[in-house]
Amino acid sequence: MNKGDAGVHVIAAVTDRMRASVTPVQLRVKQSSPFNGRGSQVWVLDNVAVLGPSPEYIDEDFDSVTSCSFLAHTGTVKPFQSTGNALTFSGNLTSSVGHFATTIPVRIPHVSTARVTRHSRFLLEEDFEPVPLIPNIYWASIQGGKIALPDCGSIDSFGIGLAAFFTLAGNRSIETQPLDLTEADTLSFKIKIGGGGGCEAADTGEDVVVEYQSNGSSFIEMKRMAYNAYTSSTNVNISLPAAVKTASTALRWRQLSNSGDQYDEWVIDNIRVTRVVHVVVVVGTIFSEHFDTPPTTPSVKWLSIRGGSFVTPDCGSIAAHTSFSSRAAFFSALGTRSITTQPLDLSGAL
Repeated sequence: MNKGDAGVHVIAAVTDRMRASVTPVQLRVKQSSPFNGRGSQVWVLDNVAVLGPSPEYIDEDFDSVTSCSFLAHTGTVKPFQSTGNALTFSGNLTSSVGHFATTIPVRIPHVSTARVTRHSRFLLEEDFEPVPLIPNIYWASIQGGKIALPDCGSIDSFGIGLAAFFTLAGNRSIETQPLDLTEADTLSFKIKIGGGGGCEAADTGEDVVVEYQSNGSSFIEMKRMAYNAYTSSTNVNISLPAAVKTASTALRWRQLSNSGDQYDEWVIDNIRVTRVVHVVVVVGTIFSEHFDTPPTTPSVKWLSIRGGSFVTPDCGSIAAHTSFSSRAAFFSALGTRSITTQPLDLSGAL
């Protein structure tokens, strides 16, 4: 991974050998050494999860300075970007072992595989319905505009059409209060600049900009929307840069200039600041049987088998994988043929 690369979510399936182990298993993340003389290398480990129905599991984000999930490592737990603490590895090692992190022993006989799902949480959500009183806890000011149904019609995707409609003379802007955007990922909104149908067209130099102000500093332009490029309702999505992600960041939408009352009109609505959350979902194997060792009946898993036996079928193996034996529950006798499990707790089964 090159310097500055974004983090990558890695999912590793638990192997049959790990599930079959009767003793606890340790997991290790390792970078080999040496580094071919390329100087200091930095990599970061965070949000390590091995989850399942077993009472022993790992769920480590390193936000506690003392990690209970790792027995040994060559890294340092310290703040990383805006994600809280992480386990950071840096520098060349003369040892042939290289950089590593080794977990505590964990029993994972029931862990099968994992998947990562994404869901969004809004840090700011504004449709201007009902009409907000500005200032409030989210909005600091609105100038040169009003919360109303625009003269050129609604651009709203969710409500009855109210929006921030800028049509008055003078400065035109809407600005948030300083917000905690340390966990923010994206900014999205709908905008229309001019476009006719009751909204007077804007002219050269009358673009709209989105700006941010971090920790009370000057406003910095984040995106410019040209006066003639957003003449119909347009969805805008912005991946927020690191400089925006502070505990005190204000956002501002501002028109650079206008020709006065009811000229060069523009509309903004459906504003969202979104945090994308990655959730590790581990699917547990509640019951599995490959018949590699012929079970006795009754046993922990099986109550009974009738009209059959645990052998290699006359018609050949049906094993799903070559690592499994060819043995199966093979039914050929006269009379009743059945195999019955012991009562199972399937309350958590999918």
